[in-house]
Amino acid sequence: MFGRKKRDDGRPDTGQDKNAEYFYQAGREQTRNNEYDKAIESFSRAIELNPEDYDTYYWRGGCYHDEGEYDRAIADYDRAIELKPDYATAYYWRGDCYRNKGEHDLAIADYDRAIELRPDYAAAYRWRGDCYRNKGEYDRAMADIFRAIELRPDYADAYYWRGGCYHDEGEYDLAIADYDRVIELKPDYADAYYWRGDCYRNKDEYDLAIADFSRAVELRPDYADTYYWRGICYFNKGEYDLAITDFSRAVELKPDYTDAYYRRGQTYFKTLNYTRALENFDDVIGLDPCHANAWLFRGRIYGGDTMIRIADILDKNPAQVDIDYDKAILCFNKALEFSPNPVGVLFARAQMFSRKGDFDRELEDCNAILAVDPSNSTAILEKRRCYVNKDEYDRAVEDLSAVIDKDPANAEAWYNRARVWEDLGENELALADYQEAVKQDPAFTEGYVALGDLYEKLGKHGKAAAAYEAAVRQSKA
Repeated sequence: MFGRKKRDDGRPDTGQDKNAEYFYQAGREQTRNNEYDKAIESFSRAIELNPEDYDTYYWRGGCYHDEGEYDRAIADYDRAIELKPDYATAYYWRGDCYRNKGEHDLAIADYDRAIELRPDYAAAYRWRGDCYRNKGEYDRAMADIFRAIELRPDYADAYYWRGGCYHDEGEYDLAIADYDRVIELKPDYADAYYWRGDCYRNKDEYDLAIADFSRAVELRPDYADTYYWRGICYFNKGEYDLAITDFSRAVELKPDYTDAYYRRGQTYFKTLNYTRALENFDDVIGLDPCHANAWLFRGRIYGGDTMIRIADILDKNPAQVDIDYDKAILCFNKALEFSPNPVGVLFARAQMFSRKGDFDRELEDCNAILAVDPSNSTAILEKRRCYVNKDEYDRAVEDLSAVIDKDPANAEAWYNRARVWEDLGENELALADYQEAVKQDPAFTEGYVALGDLYEKLGKHGKAAAAYEAAVRQSKA
């Protein structure tokens, strides 16, 4: 029924061997039909009847491999290799089991032996290269993948993985060329479109990225990551409705997709839909209570900072969330617990303390920022405002002078000290500092505007006009 298997061990056939052969061939047929449980049963029966047949162990190991039972597969490949020490494909597939278990050194040892026995074994080079890639040994990975392609110029998977190595190294044009070749060989290779799209995304070529992600979606409509990254591209293009649609599809396919909820929340935030933004940031925190940025955005919404900056827009789209500085501060406190980069959170909290009139705590946060980043111009500006609000002009001058002494090229510090001098009516000192600010940073548009304003106030109209012209030039640069 199934045909005879060629024997090469020199033993005579027996009736028991014939029965073993029957079950062996039955297992092969069941394997072809993906009936792995039945195939394992048949191969096991064949082994009972003929425990010395290396091919039967090999094929049963293949069923265990395809079922993801790698330890049982390894045991069968061990036995096949024991019976036939030059069994190249058994070494190859045992290596693949180790690779799938993340045991890359053992996998490499098996691929080495497979290649020693079959020097033209392209697949062994390809997967050994993958192990080297996972170990961070990119030069060895690339050498293996180049060899695989040399042996099989139509080996789509090898081009795909070489493209992956180029992608990981930021060599996006080389990666794209390999993914092009994959798609030429296999036009329905969804992952190749996905990763080529990711290369274009990293190159900020969003339209090309969207085209590739869209093709990947056609071929694999249930892959949440493709929708997510296409949504990122739409977001970066300012096409927020399309971004929201893609992020929504991503969380529909993967309900615990934290990043998709977060990005959808960001998009709602960007489009001033603060109620929906909060819902999404709440979802993020429900999935990951340590998500610093979700806490930060919640604080920004309750604190109203963005609403204030774009108040003219909010006249048409009134805020849906009540301003609550205390709730905002609690959110910022949580963000600070988890944020690896606390500067932005500290500044946001400092603004909340300022709005509450708690200038001492505002100063504490500004000082905390400057301890991490001594030249942070935003903190310097906020600290100056804080001292001015407390009527402590001398301390503002003292603080800014210390920054200038430490970093004479800090244009923001010169500018902010000039603002304090101007508040004190020390116009000549203010002029000198504004002039120094634009000298240190010739592209400092705001510095030219302030200088022009002061010249205008002092009746020096020609100099004011020159300063304004410089500001205009810089704004167009």
